[in-house]
Amino acid sequence: MGLRRMGPCSLGVFVLALVSACTWVWADGSRYAMTHSRSQFVHWVFLYDANGTRIDPTDPAAPPYSPRRTCGRCHDYDAVAQGHHFNATDVNALAGRPGEPWVWTDNRTGTQLPLSYRNWPGTYRPGDAGVAPWDLLLKFGRHMPGGGPGEIAGPKSEEPSDPDGQDANAGGAEKSDAGTKIAATESRGRWPLSGQLEID
Repeated sequence: MGLRRMGPCSLGVFVLALVSACTWVWADGSRYAMTHSRSQFVHWVFLYDANGTRIDPTDPAAPPYSPRRTCGRCHDYDAVAQGHHFNATDVNALAGRPGEPWVWTDNRTGTQLPLSYRNWPGTYRPGDAGVAPWDLLLKFGRHMPGGGPGEIAGPKSEEPSDPDGQDANAGGAEKSDAGTKIAATESRGRWPLSGQLEID
């Protein structure tokens, strides 16, 4: 039976089957991941590190990605940093409705202290309680979206006060060109404290 002898219904079924097969083969070879829906992913971006170098995701020793360098190529990073989730350290930001504070505990003295960068009743600002930004990140960083205390500039001598040395530089102190220890306020080599120093 040739194509001329097919009826309109049979020809339609044949064309539909052919188009479906071509679509399946094309989708299988696509460089885009499948969403299993009719729409594609919203973003297809390359990741960049803090130096603006493109990251090879297959490299096991790849550096962490930088939201500032990756997302900042298209989005206003500084404007996003002023959002409520990231602006707690800004003394001029509105406190918003009270939420749960960070509860700082000191096993040696048995102290529990509610901390918040926001001006909430019954809480203390971390700096007023003697808690450095890096100490706060070391203890609570896994619960933070990035930014905030991870990007606070402070005195160059500021170091985490953790006596166990649970610092990101566990392999040894990172040295600058002058041979001095890089300050805790710099993000180089310190991203494991929270996994996200910049907003994410």
